[in-house]
Amino acid sequence: AAELGAAARFMVHNVADESHWQAASSFALEQFGRVDVLVNNAGVLAAAAIESLALDDIQRVFGVNLIGPLLGMKTVAPLMKAQRSGSIINVSSVDGFRGCNGLGAYSASKWGVRGMSRSVAFELGPHGVRVNTVHPGGIDTPMGNPMGMTPEQMAPSFAGVPLQRIGRPEEVARATLFLASDEASYVTGAELAVDGGWQAGYFQPLLPGAPPPV
Repeated sequence: AAELGAAARFMVHNVADESHWQAASSFALEQFGRVDVLVNNAGVLAAAAIESLALDDIQRVFGVNLIGPLLGMKTVAPLMKAQRSGSIINVSSVDGFRGCNGLGAYSASKWGVRGMSRSVAFELGPHGVRVNTVHPGGIDTPMGNPMGMTPEQMAPSFAGVPLQRIGRPEEVARATLFLASDEASYVTGAELAVDGGWQAGYFQPLLPGAPPPV
């Protein structure tokens, strides 16, 4: 964490455990005196046909992807309300906008993040606290690229997406930083897709305007 600079600190944190959130909040206050930004970025994936989904996997996905952000907002809300400022960014997914075979539990958790975030934006807005969501598409991380393929090797999988490539983690980070900053001071309840245009749709190769095959 020290290599990140900016007085970064590290602690073990299970986002599905409320006691861990209380410990993290106390640690942040001890180290920095206040909490200005919360980014709920932890996420896990379980890919399986609906009849094959194990209950343990469903509970794990919902615990990390949905209950985690909910507990995080619950924990920091009193702090941010008291200082009448703050920015919360919940990381959903392109799968929070659409359906996809094999991702029933994951998609449900990410759709849930959208509704939860919009609701809390209403609760905290009158106190000067903003709540927004970021929706990554395919991103070159161990979860998005578990085989460690090169961007060139991944390109055929993204041939139907307008930008036709996998995204980079820093591209999601920059969008998140914008929502965390005062540059987004009048933005709340918003949903920012960082997905190369995936949420907008897919190329139809039989119609005009489609690029040549990758």
